[in-house]
Amino acid sequence: MAPSRPKYSGSKRHLVIGFDLGTTFSGISYAIQDPGKEVIIQSVKRFPGQEKGDAAIPSVIYYSKDGKVAAVGAEEPSEDAYDEKGVYPWKMEWFKMLLRPKGIQVMHDNVPEPKLPPNKGIENIYSDFYRYLFHCTKLYISQTNPAGEIFWNSIDEDDMTFVLAHPNGWGGAQQAVMRRAMVKAGLVPDGDKSFERVNFVSEGEASLHFCLADGAVSDEIEPESTVMVIDAGGGTIDISSYEFVSVSPIEVKEAAPSVCLFEGSVIVRQRAERHIRAKLANSKKFGKSEYIGAIANAFDNTAKKRFRGGGDSHVVFSNMVSDTDKNVDIRGGKIKLTEVEMAGFFDPGINAINKAIDDHRHALEPRVFKTFFLVGGFASNEYLFKKVKDHLADDNLVLLRPDCESKKAAAEGAVSFRLDHLVSARTAKLTYGTRCAVPFIPFIPSHRERAQQVVPDITGGLMLCGAFADVLTKASAFGTPVSETTEFRNPFSSQGFSRKETVDMQIIAYRGSGDPPLFIDEDEESFSTLFEVSADLKDAPAQIAFGPMGRFVSQEVELVFSFGLTELKAQLAWKDKNGAEQRTPARPIFEDDFVYQGAVTVAGPSRTKT
Repeated sequence: MAPSRPKYSGSKRHLVIGFDLGTTFSGISYAIQDPGKEVIIQSVKRFPGQEKGDAAIPSVIYYSKDGKVAAVGAEEPSEDAYDEKGVYPWKMEWFKMLLRPKGIQVMHDNVPEPKLPPNKGIENIYSDFYRYLFHCTKLYISQTNPAGEIFWNSIDEDDMTFVLAHPNGWGGAQQAVMRRAMVKAGLVPDGDKSFERVNFVSEGEASLHFCLADGAVSDEIEPESTVMVIDAGGGTIDISSYEFVSVSPIEVKEAAPSVCLFEGSVIVRQRAERHIRAKLANSKKFGKSEYIGAIANAFDNTAKKRFRGGGDSHVVFSNMVSDTDKNVDIRGGKIKLTEVEMAGFFDPGINAINKAIDDHRHALEPRVFKTFFLVGGFASNEYLFKKVKDHLADDNLVLLRPDCESKKAAAEGAVSFRLDHLVSARTAKLTYGTRCAVPFIPFIPSHRERAQQVVPDITGGLMLCGAFADVLTKASAFGTPVSETTEFRNPFSSQGFSRKETVDMQIIAYRGSGDPPLFIDEDEESFSTLFEVSADLKDAPAQIAFGPMGRFVSQEVELVFSFGLTELKAQLAWKDKNGAEQRTPARPIFEDDFVYQGAVTVAGPSRTKT
């Protein structure tokens, strides 16, 4: 039973585009909303440079020596893209992984770290790729519609909505870079319009929408039933659990914090390449980097995809009979990898997946999972499917793969997320709050210990800085369910000798166990700054008061947060002279939170506080 989708009620044609920028392959889906007509999700199935129709394009960009885009995806770069030695100066693969958060758990020490071209930051790379994905979307829709470009021209490019899928473990800092990349690509304008027209969805949630829209979960839908979606991609494995709140209409809530493991298909290739390099270290001919690279590529294209867990594999990397070295199991351009060797490339990741599945199940007891769904490009691997299926079968649980092109899951699910919006609540993983000052109370031990830190307040009181005021407290070790409509408020007052025009406030997270301490320095390592909120105070009312230091201005306002959305929302609220609440947007400003810091970043759109 797929969700019922009403006919589009808008007054003009509108286009929703979903981009899934993947580690190894990327996809595009879209929905054309025509007034009074049923809305159908479609995928781009033809890309430049590909001989046959395919819903995925390689996530590759070739840059010429001067830093310009020479080719993207399946295209071949032109002659001027090569250097004097006949090689590509810059072939960007796996660049998606460079945006991963610094604090995210990595299960191994073998994450690929591609180098960025000179004067190119990760934001620029994303921007170039998004621009190309849009070009492919426009070309495909124009070529597949009978009216051609006339049809495309009937769509208002200044009103399109984009939905960007990203791994479960990514947050506001990554979303901010992705949004700026869309602005830099010229797909949306800077400012408020970019917030209206660019939406985000986790790959786990997109995959759930994909399964629901496709009808794959139809037999599992009943109130309080729980399903788990395992999205196996090129770089990450995203594991998400959802509980059905109602059946008609379908309403779902996240049952537990999602998991993001860096154990995708790229990591299998990396383990294989590391093993092959060690295996051929003593071979004068085949220990050279060009042979190791050729063997690793051949493994990636054939043996990795075909491995089912039985028998040895022979990786063909050459058609030369003379390419033989029996000491390292190479004969006639083929290297033998035993079943044990092959399994060793896959098993560390599969073990991490099975452990994460078990952790989710045990944390959610006594809830019972009925079914597990494996989607994503890596889901087609038979060995992965068999090992996870066998693990669940030990407890009489069922693992299913939707009978469709699961590599389209994130892109199609992203569009469904925008159209159908089935998830009404998500799980907050941390305790959120802000720094504050508290009145000094001498008989409280923690206050008395900080007597030397007391500062006078403009109102005449004595204050202690460095305290923690929580906005949302994590209720359990496995997160706190938060609905999209739930708001969390943090009242505060601003005093000064003159009226303030803006207010800036840092939002910090407590990652420790148990309740957070009153003062941050009691467990400083467990606190981290997530972002800064900047808001306009010009319209907020002010009161005149007098204290020991003379006349001062006081403004009473509240920061209002919505944590149950796919993107954090913040507003500043206050009461006007008639007692009615007024609000103004408060923009989160994120500091860079990515692993890669080595490239020179070209300046992007202004991040002026508003």
